[in-house]
Amino acid sequence: MKLFLCLAAASFAIYGTEARDKMSYQQTEHATKAGVINYKTVEPFPEPKPVTIAQKAAVKFKPSLLIESGCHSYAAVNAAGDTSGGLNPTASDKKCAGSALGSQVYSRSGWYDGAWGIMYAWYFPKDTSDADSSVRHDWVSTIVWLNSTVNQTVVDVTYSQDGASYYLQTPLDKYMDDTHPKMVYYKDDSREGYHGINVTETAGDFHDLIDWTQLTAKARKGLEKADFGPNTTVPFNDANFEMNLKFGSIDGVRALYEFLSLLAQ
Repeated sequence: MKLFLCLAAASFAIYGTEARDKMSYQQTEHATKAGVINYKTVEPFPEPKPVTIAQKAAVKFKPSLLIESGCHSYAAVNAAGDTSGGLNPTASDKKCAGSALGSQVYSRSGWYDGAWGIMYAWYFPKDTSDADSSVRHDWVSTIVWLNSTVNQTVVDVTYSQDGASYYLQTPLDKYMDDTHPKMVYYKDDSREGYHGINVTETAGDFHDLIDWTQLTAKARKGLEKADFGPNTTVPFNDANFEMNLKFGSIDGVRALYEFLSLLAQ
């Protein structure tokens, strides 16, 4: 628990100033460096037939996503490794109301502390806030925790509001549609109006799923090297996945709650 308390403290120190740090990140709408293309032209991967146990589980527990406010989700990378240049944060949400090419949800799985975690992540071209600090690019993620890859019983669902700060939802009954968690992308007034992800009782849309192991090598490399801003990192790439799996574990979330409770005293 002490280890997780330290990790939670680090998470809070890094991501607790997200709103202020985001204000300093600037990028032109039509990025010019190689490998960065217009957000409207990033073609998603068609959902392939799952082969491995992990891939089949990722499809079985794929969440739906309801868009309550802000942009719709878009693909972040194509097969050639080109990544989205995002959208000018001052642009109208009408400019990101859905891609004509379709959307994408990404997954990556792994063991942590005796449980199997399936991380799902969605990308958005921008995130608008109430604090005049809207930002280009947004990533949100949720982790579905299973007791094992054999029995595949959902133990808990955790979700990230910003960076590596994960939150826990239990019990889950009314937030599940059979094996699929129901998630919502919404305006979070507790974070200056930035958008976050949470569970909901209303089912949303399903998007084509592509697992980390199913991406092309160029696409994985693109997500490793992409610069989406100082606090808008790809949650499931090699640089961040293991850390986020720890923060998003049940003990990791409880440690964060304990840390925030201490701060409030």
